[in-house]
Order: sequence, then C-alpha cells, then structure tokens
Amino acid sequence: MEGSRIEGLTLKDSRTVPVESEQQRSEAISVTGYDPSLPQEDLKSALSKHFASCGEITDILILDSRALIHMYGLGSVQRAVRLHGTDLGGGFNLTVQEASDSD
Repeated sequence: MEGSRIEGLTLKDSRTVPVESEQQRSEAISVTGYDPSLPQEDLKSALSKHFASCGEITDILILDSRALIHMYGLGSVQRAVRLHGTDLGGGFNLTVQEASDSD
C-alpha cells in the first residue's frame, strides 16, 4: 500500500509515519510564585485562565511548592515561559520555566 494513490492523494503505510508529531507532544512548565493560600481548585482555575492562550492545557498538578502544567501545541511551552514575571493576581509574580524530565 506504500505510495498508493487515490484521487491525487498519496497514501503512506502508517508504520512509516511517526505516531507522535512535535505538535501532538505534551510538554510541561513548572510554575511558582502564586498565592499558596488559595484553595487548590481556585488555583487550578486561575492558572488555567492565565496560560490558556499558550496552548491546550491537559493537566495541572499542584505539588508542595510548585505547579506543573502540561500542555499540547507547537510552541506552547515557549509562549508560557514568556509569562514569567507576570501577575496572577494579588501581587504575586509567577516564576515560569520549562519543566525538566525529572519533574
């Protein structure tokens, strides 16, 4: 079936096409500097709204001292890192960095 043509389209055997493209890969950012007294659901909601323009947010994990935000979309992490130093509200400026593999 490799190289088959249907109405001007070339079909490729799915075994030769990478399953995961750069755009589909989930990446994460690490965020600190938010108000730790907020209830977890309120914090997740505020972080989701704050980073919504960066890419599709798939998960937000609130850990002891930071939040991990997982997102899809080509360039989403780079856009999120540009929000480093922005105010989430209440005078708290966020520290945003790409999460490491050990996070």
